[in-house]
Amino acid sequence: MQNKEKNQTVKGTTISASEEPSIETLPSNCFVSIRGWENQDEALEFSRDVISLTKVLSRILDLSRLISIVIGWDYTEALASVDCRDDIPSAAPTSNQYGQGGAMAIPMVRNDEIWSNVVIWAGLVQQLNQPDHSDHKLALQTFVHELVHVHDLRLFTRTYPGGWRAAKPRDGRDANLQPIVNPCQSEYSAQRRSAWAAPENGLDLLEMLGKVMNDVEGQIRSARLSYRVYGDMDK
Repeated sequence: MQNKEKNQTVKGTTISASEEPSIETLPSNCFVSIRGWENQDEALEFSRDVISLTKVLSRILDLSRLISIVIGWDYTEALASVDCRDDIPSAAPTSNQYGQGGAMAIPMVRNDEIWSNVVIWAGLVQQLNQPDHSDHKLALQTFVHELVHVHDLRLFTRTYPGGWRAAKPRDGRDANLQPIVNPCQSEYSAQRRSAWAAPENGLDLLEMLGKVMNDVEGQIRSARLSYRVYGDMDK
């Protein structure tokens, strides 16, 4: 039996949901931090709109382990503001041959559970509460993309046999493959599930991901050669 759908609207953003939506999963103590916004009244209004939208999305995504959403004009400073304590190193902006990152879901451990903090450069989402703006859909897609990372991590920690601490590489081969495979799978999932927000641009990141996967074969050949030379899987 299929549920009929109705739309929920938050500040002009329409989100399709079932007629009997599930309960909100966002923790009551989750907070939004807006950093570097010149007009404090605008920053306060924006933070309220962000938390309202997140509550609606938490009926679709499991955001029960989301601690905070940090949106700042200085992305490096915004990342540094997240206190991951001693268990996970401080995050740094992603920068590689494929592009420069401006948004990230940062994990941290609390009471032996993995929680998430979402950090986004303000320039990517400043139109999140402006539905008539030409960049609104892209802003929404970026925001949903990061929340999907939170959802996927929660799904992993809830369902992995033996708990998340049991998720360790079986051997040196696994240890080398996981840093390649896991990010690709994570980005594919997040982009695919957020593409509805901006259908005309939804495949952009997937095309970049395809290029990354095409490059994997060359990386494997390079790693094999290195192993033959050094006999060490860690080199």
